[in-house]
Amino acid sequence: MPTLMSFSLLAQRVSTFRSANQLVSSGEAFGWAILEAALGLNPDEVVEAMKRPDAQSCAGTGQV
Repeated sequence: MPTLMSFSLLAQRVSTFRSANQLVSSGEAFGWAILEAALGLNPDEVVEAMKRPDAQSCAGTGQV
């Protein structure tokens, strides 16, 4: 069950990805944080995955 601590950790990761990668919104950064949490990727792998041209073409379309 989610706790306040797990929410705080996720919020911190979202904030970190947003500021480190100059993302426009927390919503955009949330996808980055989920990649890290759900797939166990390290931050460098998340950045590499999200900056790939094919990832950008799917952004905001609901396609994976």
